[in-house]
Amino acid sequence: MANKVRVLSEKSLKALEMITENGPMTAMEMKEKGLEVNSSNLTALVNDGKVVAEKITVTVMVPTKRVVNVYSLAENVDENEDENESEGE
Repeated sequence: MANKVRVLSEKSLKALEMITENGPMTAMEMKEKGLEVNSSNLTALVNDGKVVAEKITVTVMVPTKRVVNVYSLAENVDENEDENESEGE
């Protein structure tokens, strides 16, 4: 059986170049610098022995959903104003 030669994708090669120039980076950091990279591009580099991957813990700000009130005029606002004016007379 002949060994398959793996050809790295253009994105994988760009990720390798970015890591070479900037040092260790996460995929998120690469994306922030404008490289649209995904985990398969980086996994290909690891499988090819070009880079190593280490697990790290990062703190990220995650938007959360909140339940809040939104206020609008009631449908019978004109009727209530008329009743209040007549009571005041």
